[in-house]
Formats: sequence, C-alpha cells, structure tokens
Amino acid sequence: MKRVSWIVLTIVLLTLVACSSGESEVKAASVVLCRYNQHESPKLAAFPADTAPESLIHSDDLAWLRKDDADTGGFGGLAQTITLALAPSLDAVSEGMARHTTCTVKELELSDTDARVTLTRVSPRLNRSNPMELLGELGKLDTRDARIARVEEWIAASEETNTQDVELRFVKTDAGWRARYDLEGRARRKAGEATQKELADLEAKRERLHDAWRTLNTFKVVNGTFSRRLPRFAGLKAQPVFSLAVDNATGRPVSTVHFLGVASSPGRAVPWIRETFSYTIPGGIEPGEQATWTLEPNMFSPWGTVPLPDSYDLAVHAVRLDGADGEPFASAFDPDTYSQNVLMPDAYDGKIEEAKANVVDVGSGGP
Repeated sequence: MKRVSWIVLTIVLLTLVACSSGESEVKAASVVLCRYNQHESPKLAAFPADTAPESLIHSDDLAWLRKDDADTGGFGGLAQTITLALAPSLDAVSEGMARHTTCTVKELELSDTDARVTLTRVSPRLNRSNPMELLGELGKLDTRDARIARVEEWIAASEETNTQDVELRFVKTDAGWRARYDLEGRARRKAGEATQKELADLEAKRERLHDAWRTLNTFKVVNGTFSRRLPRFAGLKAQPVFSLAVDNATGRPVSTVHFLGVASSPGRAVPWIRETFSYTIPGGIEPGEQATWTLEPNMFSPWGTVPLPDSYDLAVHAVRLDGADGEPFASAFDPDTYSQNVLMPDAYDGKIEEAKANVVDVGSGGP
C-alpha cells in the first residue's frame, strides 16, 4: 500500500514540476515576444538580435513567414532590396523600444498541449508623424549602437506611453513550447473573406444588371431597318440611316435612348458591326407613347465605313434610357469602365461561378 502511495506521489510531483517548467517557459517566451512587438504576428526584421526565431516561434509559422517574405508581390528584387536597406533601422527601433517596454503576465491558461497568455504591455509612444522619415534618419547613422541611442533619445523626449492587453498562444512541440500564430490559416481566411466579398459584389452587380434589362426590354424597338444613303457629291461617304419604330412601355418619360445595333449573318460567329448609337429626343417620349424616328449615325462610325453583304440580319435594342432629368434610370453599360461596353444579362455568370469555386471556409479556425 505504501509502495502504491509513493508511486502516486512521485507521479504527482513530476506532473507539478513539468507544469511549473512549462509555465515558466511560456511566461518567459511571451514576455520576450511581447516586448519586441511580436504578439500580433512575427516580424523577423524586428526580432531580438541575440535570439533565434526558432527558439520561440513554431516552425510552421516560420516556414510560412519566410515563404511570404520570398514572395515579392510582382516587384522583382525591388521589395527585397528595400527590406534589406531598412533592416538596420527597423532593428534599432525594435531594440530601443523593447528596452523601454514592460510586459506583465496578466493571465495564463496552460494544458498538456497548448497555452494562452494575456499580458499587459506598456510601451513608449514616439512623437514622430512620418515613420519613413524616422527610418531614413536612422539609416544615416553608421553603427547599431548609434541608431539605438537615437531611438532612446526620441523615447526620452516623448514621455508618452501606450498601454494595452495583448494575447499570445503557444503549443507544445518536441523542442519545447513555441508561439503559434497560424499565419497560413490567417492568410487563407483573409483570402476567403476577400473572395466572399468579391462574390457578393458580383452578385449585386448581376442583380442590378438584370433589373436594368427588365426595364430596357419594356422600351421596345417594334421595327427597325438600316440603309446607306448615297452622297450628293463625289468623294463623300454614304450616310448611314436607321428607321426605327419604338414603343415606350417603361412607365417613365425618356429624354435620350442609347441603342445597340448588331448586323450579323447566320453561321458567322462574329457580327459585321456591333456598335452603339444614341438619340436625344426633342420633347422626349412619354410613357405609353409610340414614335417612328429616322436616325443618322456618324458616317465615319462603323455604320458608315464597314462593308456589309447584300443580305444580313439587323437587331437593334435599347441599352440605356435617360429620364426627364437627363440621368440614366436603366443602363446595360459596364459600370466599371468608361467605355460604352454593353453587358448582356449573363455577363457576370462566369465570374460568379469562378468566385464560388474559389471561396475558402472563413470559420474561426486556428489561434
């Protein structure tokens, strides 16, 4: 019986020692990371000079961080050059600030596999409005000690501090306790949120476009013909002429109509002409009114210059309607460009399906 009691007592003591050791390790690591402003995400350029990142940060986060640093975002070697040039100045700011920053453990939750630490961080506030100017000034100094001394001068002149509670999470690894930021998970969730926002924007645009086409379809081109009138004088181009019969069933007065005309032939994928033209109506056209117009587009537009076969199909459709105030109340023009690019009702379908395929789960996941 005594032997069993001693075994139980030994296990309890070893567990307490292990817990105490783990608690001390987590506390010490969290204070270092907090003082060097590494609590939100690790910044290797601002890491303590005498400490290897591998000793405090989880290997998965370091691998992702170094991969991200290697990605220059399309600027070639320029980003890396700028980062290397600023590294001595960033190091000096980090070291100078850390020397005057205190981090006190406020709360610690520790289990066999993970830990969460809340610390109260009190750090200096530099009265410098332009960070790049600060880094540039430090870059002119020759030694690390001189740069750190300059930062401490700025801190002494400020006498202001920031106080905030910060949180760090740790996981237990074979090498000991390491801070876990889940950088890859954060990046994926951020990408997922961006894709979901893009999807919502596309769906809203599609709905607005469908609303526009529902209204445009009520301004009917009942009949339409196209011809080219021979010039009166030699050397001039033929004048393109549209004859259109229209019916305004929109329920609103219309001051200007923008049309899309398409001249095509069966069996040909590309139309001969696909071009917009507009007509500002003298006196407008009221709801329920019908009218017949003879319109003459610019003779130098495709309607006057592109050769047409003897037989072709003509389709004319209203693609923008301006109200009595001169502002459009229904438009199929692309809202993201300044050109008169007409969007068909299915214009956003492909982009929406692509965005849906790229949506990433944005659940909380990770620390």
